[in-house]
Amino acid sequence: MRIKKFSRFDETSQPHVIRLAELMVDAGEHEFGVFFSQMAVLQNEGGTLLVAEIDNVEVGYMFLTKCVKDDDILKVYYFAIENSFRNKRIGSEFFNYTMKHMNKSRYVLCCQPNLESFYKKFGFVLAKHSTNDETISMTLNVKNKTEALRLLNLDYYQPSTPMSFERDYSEFKEQYLRAKFQ
Repeated sequence: MRIKKFSRFDETSQPHVIRLAELMVDAGEHEFGVFFSQMAVLQNEGGTLLVAEIDNVEVGYMFLTKCVKDDDILKVYYFAIENSFRNKRIGSEFFNYTMKHMNKSRYVLCCQPNLESFYKKFGFVLAKHSTNDETISMTLNVKNKTEALRLLNLDYYQPSTPMSFERDYSEFKEQYLRAKFQ
């Protein structure tokens, strides 16, 4: 497995961001526009997009953001594997590789409750349920629940939409929709 790393939203990362967006939208995670605007974190270098390839075929995508105050904490924002590569341990291999090579000691993530068992395989522990039970928050390498809740409440680089991104996104969305529905 080969991992490509992108720290900017530009012409080289755009196709990968688009594919991750499609997978997340197909999974019912977000509307396309909401997801895409969140990728603007790449504009201010607060995020990293990882793309996993096997034999030059893209098989998975992961988007992580840094904690604003503690560079040793990463938040897993999005993680998706191409449908045809699911249930083949590729997701596990990609996640293990990422955890090993990102050189961070603590991680946080929010996910749907049905993914809890997947993340537990990597040592994540449940920290809390959302008030509507639609999502759960999990942490890795955290001493106790108090520390976990503190990490979940820290500021992480958040999506922002600079004017140039809004313009680029509007142009891109028009082109994307034309191509997809022709």
